[in-house]
Amino acid sequence: MADNVGSKVTYFLVGLGVGALVGILFAPKTGEETRDFLSKKADEGKDYAQRKARELRERAGHKVEIVTPQRGSKRAFLDLVENNAKHSFEQRFRVLKPTSKAIGEALQNALNLAEEPRRIESFDISHIQGTDTVASMVVWENGRRKKAD
Repeated sequence: MADNVGSKVTYFLVGLGVGALVGILFAPKTGEETRDFLSKKADEGKDYAQRKARELRERAGHKVEIVTPQRGSKRAFLDLVENNAKHSFEQRFRVLKPTSKAIGEALQNALNLAEEPRRIESFDISHIQGTDTVASMVVWENGRRKKAD
């Protein structure tokens, strides 16, 4: 029974690790903002675990304690989750996103243009079997989207 509870706690902690990893991968923030966010969340983690233990204790009607494995295979598993999350974080924010200048140069080379395109207009005209026609246009000027046009 105690091992079963330990397994559930381990899965709970792994779920927290996976949740943090997903947050890292899909965070629409810079690396520094994300690091600050995760640091704050780590500080809140202890409070969260205590709140969850209190909620579970009230539901179960007996003492519930959330523990972090300190040694053995369960600790090794948590270390693996932590290392994977760190690795994914580094991979995500190490890659430099291309600048508008680099994109313009790539377009110039790909399309064999004499100079970089300063303005790009893209059109999409859709319809349903020839009826209900809808059109849209997106404009990029000097490497930035221009919403006014």
